[in-house]
Amino acid sequence: MTVKELCILIRFFDEAQNLVTGILLSFGCLQTERSILLLLKAAINDGGGSSLPSWREGDCCRWEGVNCSSKTGAVRELALNATRQAELGYWYFNLSIFASFKELQRLDLSSNWLALEGPEDLQGLRNLESLDLSWNAYNTSIFPSLVTLPRLKALSLQGNQLEGLLPIEELSLMRKLEILDLSENKFTGGIPASLGSLSSLEALYLGHNLLNGSLAIQGICRLQRLQELDVGDNQLNGVLPTCLSTLSGLRMLDLSYNQFTGNLTSSLITNLTSLEYLDLSNDRFHGSISFSSLANHTMLQLIDFSGNSKLEIETEDCSWVPSFQLKALSLSNCKINKKSSAIPSFLSSQQQLETLNLSHNRRNPNEPLQ
Repeated sequence: MTVKELCILIRFFDEAQNLVTGILLSFGCLQTERSILLLLKAAINDGGGSSLPSWREGDCCRWEGVNCSSKTGAVRELALNATRQAELGYWYFNLSIFASFKELQRLDLSSNWLALEGPEDLQGLRNLESLDLSWNAYNTSIFPSLVTLPRLKALSLQGNQLEGLLPIEELSLMRKLEILDLSENKFTGGIPASLGSLSSLEALYLGHNLLNGSLAIQGICRLQRLQELDVGDNQLNGVLPTCLSTLSGLRMLDLSYNQFTGNLTSSLITNLTSLEYLDLSNDRFHGSISFSSLANHTMLQLIDFSGNSKLEIETEDCSWVPSFQLKALSLSNCKINKKSSAIPSFLSSQQQLETLNLSHNRRNPNEPLQ
């Protein structure tokens, strides 16, 4: 079935739905939406696929990946991740078919070999709040369509074929975004300061790209609701802005595998008491950081400072008792307790530790372990 034929059928069913709004089939779901789901199944299996075998008879609200409103019977969630079979190749499919689901709030199309065929008309998805298009083959031409989704709060385009500069013009229009995942792509250039206009952001994932330049102080530090920040595995450089310490709600901070430099002082993370995951590994930090500054970080589960060969880690410089229980600690290739050469004594209190790496430190091999 061609895209043109699909669009004609969709218009037909939209007109029919206007006549039967609120009328439910005896088995639950709306008849018009059930018919469109069957069209969708045919499109997914175009080429001889056998996905979605349960999409045949009965209440479509009970079909695999379908969730409906208990009041209206309308489809509210579609979880169609990894539905298109890989051997069928790229799926050049127009997303406008989903605009027929007027109450749709969550749509997951990840891992389906989807590629852009032409302009997408998504304006009918007025209620869509979460859209997962990760691990497909989209390029940046998808963004103009996404700005027409007025209630979008979560967007994932992880692992696509996005390249060039971050499409900040389109992103700045998505003011209600709370989760934005653009990781595992090929974005270049810097992180623009105007990213700070996304004041509702709680999670920002830009890791595993080709981004360079410094962290935009005016941008990142304006995201005061931010809980998760991942810019790991890029080519970012320069000194970390001190205003990062004002993001007191951060639970996850990943700056690893970049080229950040400067004196990494304890004061930068002292105020980040909500941290659970802290990864500053494989950068170029120097200076001295005291673990006592983390004593009140009750939620910490992972700390990784490894690969910073000029960074001094002090754990015995004062008397302190950690309030956290780590699951993973890596201080490989740092300088642990340069003055005393002591094995960190706080480790004796870590009852949940699963991974520990203190290798390649500069301890005097002639001194006994303490």
